[in-house]
Amino acid sequence: RLSQFTDTAAAELQNALAEAAAAMPNGRALAGVILDLRDNPGGILDQAVAIADLFLDSGEIVSTRGRTRKGERLAATRGGLLDPAIAVLANSASASASEVVAGALQDNQRAIVIGTRTFGKGLVQAVEPLETVPNGFLKLTEQRYYLPSGRMLHRTDDAATWGVDPSPGFYVPLTESQQRETLRAIRAMQVVRPTGAPLPPGMPPLVDARWFDPAWLEGTLKDRQLGRALRAVQTRLASGAWQPTGDALPTGQDQATAIATRELRKLDAARERLLRDLNAVEARMGALESAGGAAAAHAQSRPDDLWPDELDLTGGRIEVFNSDGSRIAQLDIIGPDLERWLLDAEVRPRGWTPPPGSPRAPEPAAATPAPDKPKP
Repeated sequence: RLSQFTDTAAAELQNALAEAAAAMPNGRALAGVILDLRDNPGGILDQAVAIADLFLDSGEIVSTRGRTRKGERLAATRGGLLDPAIAVLANSASASASEVVAGALQDNQRAIVIGTRTFGKGLVQAVEPLETVPNGFLKLTEQRYYLPSGRMLHRTDDAATWGVDPSPGFYVPLTESQQRETLRAIRAMQVVRPTGAPLPPGMPPLVDARWFDPAWLEGTLKDRQLGRALRAVQTRLASGAWQPTGDALPTGQDQATAIATRELRKLDAARERLLRDLNAVEARMGALESAGGAAAAHAQSRPDDLWPDELDLTGGRIEVFNSDGSRIAQLDIIGPDLERWLLDAEVRPRGWTPPPGSPRAPEPAAATPAPDKPKP
């Protein structure tokens, strides 16, 4: 289980795999590995590339593309030092470097991915110091990450696909209650307790853990995804082929449709929560506006409209003048949402005067000090 891609992650993983190989009986080679990247938010890209390189003989790991910067292609270089069957566990909280590793191993047919679609964070960012602001920096998004298949990792508002999907037949979604059960069971086992201290009800002693038994993982540890991953690796080693261990999809649905449907349900629930919050805010505003002249003062504090809503100014033009009346810029309007942005900008309609104390009220002129009186 790799919880984050720190600057020592690749070395630590390689050491852990070496220890596991050394513990194999009769000098047998390590035959199977489950790499758990669930809830891993990412970290250092170099470490993700190094970890993927441990298992790849050749092929692309990840590439970057941007509008103005030259893209880069990172490929395997170390020749795949390790050759076990690999199952990668991932979920909707696996992001960034986690997605690079999962996607690289999957696209190069080196591993299967079990669980759910990943988060979709694939931005290349640079940090530049601001010369005019001491200790100030500007973070710029310059490029995006792409998997070997050409799929963009990053999730955009208008995208139907993003991140890394589970391999066909290995989609194992969890309900919220199942996720809570799994987290509680895992955390209970991770707690360091004094010798002889009682364990939580239903939790067997660690010495009785049956990590080789998929039924124990799913039943006692409450980890359906880990259980399915172990079952998949065991079947792969016994038969020589990966056999689906994921949930059966509804009739007529493919995996992509099932993932999109699940995401829509989550977004619909999030929208309902936002609408409830909005109703509460509006009710609170109504209560406050009923107090004397609060409603009128609030209405005057900012313009609600700059031009009629039915007007679409796409293709129009903005002219910007300085305080002397000289035109300094002409801007083409290329979209319909200009008013939405101007309402929150430091502008106001000409002739409209906000009340004193409002955010858009002009700053009061500084008082001019009276000249010193001549001394007698």
